[in-house]
Amino acid sequence: SQKSPSLSRSLPDPDFRLQTDAGMFKHFLGYLPQQSEIQRDFPASVWEVALSGNLGRVKNRLRVGFGYDSASGERAQKALTMLGMEDMKKRSYNELSGGQQQRVGVARALVVDPKIIFADEPTGNLDTENSELVFDLLHRLAHEEGYCVIVVTHDLAIAEKADEVLRLKDGCLIS
Repeated sequence: SQKSPSLSRSLPDPDFRLQTDAGMFKHFLGYLPQQSEIQRDFPASVWEVALSGNLGRVKNRLRVGFGYDSASGERAQKALTMLGMEDMKKRSYNELSGGQQQRVGVARALVVDPKIIFADEPTGNLDTENSELVFDLLHRLAHEEGYCVIVVTHDLAIAEKADEVLRLKDGCLIS
């Protein structure tokens, strides 16, 4: 029997850089990281966390207020409104529930105006109800807003709802 190809062998050469209109890979991808204790206790407002998704995009941070230009503000406002968080933008991030924090994380990912949203265990630390809400949000972003959403999860209930599922085992693509 033939062994499944290693995922790393199926990816482009390590020196490959995806070019977009902006010419930079980081402008192409919105990232929703796995939530950690440090993130949950982060002492910033919802607005500041949402805007922080754009920090790597602005070339001269000092000239435009540490990375927050007017276009970033408009994208952050639009994302928070779309996610039902606009009334919470002055609240402290660490006062929010886990589900609310994940929605702010999605807003942060959207601020870069990505083509792809990469979500690493987006429901991993959430209860069942909030897991459903976050998954439904990601599903809506894919089907109604036109984003490509890639979710990494160990939760089979979440994986079963995906349009496409790729399974890895020991670093090899198995299905």
